[in-house]
Amino acid sequence: MQPATVYLIHNNAQYEPQLTGYAFNPRTSTLSLSEGWNWMPYPVSQVLMPAEALAYAQPQNGDVLVGEDGFAIYVTDWSGEGSWQGTLVKMEPGRAYRYKTTTGRTFIVNTNVTESQVGNQPSYTMFRWYDRHAFATRMPIIATLYDEYGSTVSNDYDYELSAFVGDNCRGNGFWADQNNHIYINVLGEEGETVHFLVHNKTTDKYYTTQESITYTAELQGTDNSPVQLHIGEEANGVNGITDDSQSSTSVYSLEGVKMEQQRKLRKGVYVQQGHKVVIK
Repeated sequence: MQPATVYLIHNNAQYEPQLTGYAFNPRTSTLSLSEGWNWMPYPVSQVLMPAEALAYAQPQNGDVLVGEDGFAIYVTDWSGEGSWQGTLVKMEPGRAYRYKTTTGRTFIVNTNVTESQVGNQPSYTMFRWYDRHAFATRMPIIATLYDEYGSTVSNDYDYELSAFVGDNCRGNGFWADQNNHIYINVLGEEGETVHFLVHNKTTDKYYTTQESITYTAELQGTDNSPVQLHIGEEANGVNGITDDSQSSTSVYSLEGVKMEQQRKLRKGVYVQQGHKVVIK
């Protein structure tokens, strides 16, 4: 095994390996990026913002950085000044990231940050549970959501957007810029059909979207041309939770909280055996 190299491991059970070797010195060793997609390690012991950690990486307009939960796009303005935009607001020790660029280069990770601004960044917390370790890759999507009247749904509206394959949730969407764009990192395998569920938190109703997307581990949509998602019909409720109090099958809220009494579940959406079920 080589230092500063990413390895993908598929486990059938949780496993915490014990590694031995020599410490990697990120101040004297370079990381390499090739044109296209790269697996990039983060061999730094400090949590930093992408702009801080990649200060010496010479990011290009349109570069994509994908993490376990979020992703960011490097966007430059008319003057050439750029910034990372999206839901990936921090880079953490022990994590690996996928980086797409049009220009190959080498760089050193910035380790000269004495006081990171990462604590001032917004928090994008999972609101609908999914197994973030079930798949190795993500499909980052930049989208705009439209209501039934064709108007853009903004962050000021009381909506949530989630991605599903069948009844399995694969990602949560967040408004993460000033252009009413939703950033959603979707887990999956090539060729799967990804559909979307919209939750109106005011009315507590759920809706499908008129569009679906075939999964591919590529960026879908851009800042200038986002994927268009239109709210469609109200989702049909499926009461898939057993009413047997002796059942050993656990039921969880969308926040991952185990429900103790299945007989008294309120109306809403729950997770059972990894599947979404709706109680009306």
